[in-house]
Amino acid sequence: MEQIEQERLACLPYGQWHTQQGSIVLFDRQYRPIYSQDDKGNIAVMSGNEWIDNIDADKTEYFYNDGNSPDKEFHTLAKVKKVLADWTMKYRHQQVSKLPLPKPQAKQG
Repeated sequence: MEQIEQERLACLPYGQWHTQQGSIVLFDRQYRPIYSQDDKGNIAVMSGNEWIDNIDADKTEYFYNDGNSPDKEFHTLAKVKKVLADWTMKYRHQQVSKLPLPKPQAKQG
């Protein structure tokens, strides 16, 4: 597979961790964090270099394995793209909801 294709696939989610504090962390195939969601539902974009403490290994979820990876299975590719899109939309919605609302204009009569 071409190098550029491998790099694109590396950006897709591979799984998610659950921490003992109630956070959820979406991570890529190199186990780099992509997004995190705290126990209050706040989502943050991760740089990929953060260390995640207190992972509950029993709750780790993997979206695929080497036998059904996104470069081999269209179904897996669609699944992980949807997971990423869902997290991205939640993050964007959260950011938009923090914007101040405009003040209503007084009607001129």
